Amino acid sequence: MKNLVFGFVAIVLSIHVSAQDPVNDVFDQYAGKEGFTTVNITGELFKMLVEMDKSCKQHKNLSTQINEIKILAQEEGFSSDANFHELIFNKMNRNDYKELLTVRESNEKVNILAKEEQGVITEFLLIVSGDENVLISIKGNIVLNELDDLAESLDMKGFEMLKMLETN
Repeated sequence: MKNLVFGFVAIVLSIHVSAQDPVNDVFDQYAGKEGFTTVNITGELFKMLVEMDKSCKQHKNLSTQINEIKILAQEEGFSSDANFHELIFNKMNRNDYKELLTVRESNEKVNILAKEEQGVITEFLLIVSGDENVLISIKGNIVLNELDDLAESLDMKGFEMLKMLETN
């Protein structure tokens, strides 16, 4: 009987925890689906890449603080009813995040959000919806200007939005 109760509690807790993270829910929903590209970079791989590439040495300090980078992008020319803003914003606790940037242009919407704890960004989100959908999640202990330098050197879809932070 104890095992049955314990199993039930474990299932309820796992459902409750997964329902609290709409960002991971979107990644899970679209990962591996036709028309979407998903990239997951662990902190360990990121550290290794920085160590191997001499041109990345300037990011060594940042690499020790990043736990993961997740990127989900709708492929160019692929039509989808997905709207990452609706999927995430309707379920997330917006009080946990600071809105760093909002851009609305015709049907395109871009948001950059940061979750901050004791003056350090622990989660950084870039959400793009409209003709294309892009979601970038970076978790760790992040200093914003170091993240901007990283974006410049990575040359990956969606990261160019970080340049907008410099002008705002």
